[in-house]
Amino acid sequence: MSDIKNKFKIKHKDIIDELLLREISQGNEILEVLHDLKILSIPFKGYLSESDAYIWFENKPSKIEKKQVLAALGYDVKNL
Repeated sequence: MSDIKNKFKIKHKDIIDELLLREISQGNEILEVLHDLKILSIPFKGYLSESDAYIWFENKPSKIEKKQVLAALGYDVKNL
């Protein structure tokens, strides 16, 4: 398997990060979760946007926080 990985230059992907990026690109549900978990607060503009979620992600939250968000979104994260 590693030969195939090297041949096609496949990068290691973190399943947690990939799921979060997918959820951020999908829409509003993750914004509600980030707000409900008190991870993000409503800024002065009066609403959360996709860019707020990307900024949260780019600030490298802990793996525990990432798993908490995914669990709130309905993912089974016990084995991650």
